[in-house]
Amino acid sequence: MEIPVHHLPPEGRDFEETWPHLTLEEKSGLRGLHTVHVAVVAHADRERLSLRGRVEGQVLLHCSRCLAEFEMGLTAAIDCTYALTHDYLEHDPDVERLVEGDRLDPQAEIVGELLAELPIQTLCRPDCQGLCPTCGTDLNQAPCHCPTAAGSPFEILKTLRTKRGEPPRQESPPGVDHGRSQA
Repeated sequence: MEIPVHHLPPEGRDFEETWPHLTLEEKSGLRGLHTVHVAVVAHADRERLSLRGRVEGQVLLHCSRCLAEFEMGLTAAIDCTYALTHDYLEHDPDVERLVEGDRLDPQAEIVGELLAELPIQTLCRPDCQGLCPTCGTDLNQAPCHCPTAAGSPFEILKTLRTKRGEPPRQESPPGVDHGRSQA
């Protein structure tokens, strides 16, 4: 998508485009981005160019629990402002960047707006069971036959001693005082 910087009408101009497939170098589990549809209205004056609109796309991800690949639809609002002069760039901290030349390619900022909508934990489905920590079986596909661990993994902490060689102080059950409260 290229937006001409000059000669935009005062009421703005609509731009619409679909990107079939984008290659991204991302380390967050994102495997791909495709069918990205962008619809924006561009407005410009002497100092700035603004884009307002919407972007929708499909992302290919890995599930955080079971590592299966799955697709997710994302939608984001676009609200980007670009500086046309160095003075405006220094004046407004919300400006994306300075437009150099007579055309603007906003693809990087638009994709950034879309990726900002990714959830922190990507799940193939809300009730994903994940992988067995012992054998690695996908618990969504089949149960594993690993023995269940008895007790808490924190049981070992009860055997620790303080720096003076004493066992750690036992916490009293609720309602039992043992003379520790100060009146």
